[in-house]
Amino acid sequence: RPRASVLVPLFEHAGEEDGGKMRTHVLLTKRPENLKSHPGQVCFPGGRQEAGDMGDDVLTALRETKEEVGVEHGRIDPICKWNSIESVN
Repeated sequence: RPRASVLVPLFEHAGEEDGGKMRTHVLLTKRPENLKSHPGQVCFPGGRQEAGDMGDDVLTALRETKEEVGVEHGRIDPICKWNSIESVN
């Protein structure tokens, strides 16, 4: 079964609605409606592992995040890796 990884991106942002106070946010994406698998669902950035990821779940999540939302690897500081789980689609 192919492996896949997601990133749970946390970032700080000061918004006008908060009076300029910094707050922590989670970045989510929405899957395109034309996909066969889970169309239109809100999700974390991520996807299937590719050969270039060298079997590394973190590299997979970083690559997929760059592909999906354009955030460069150097701007991401992974703080932990959760245990792998098997997902049944």
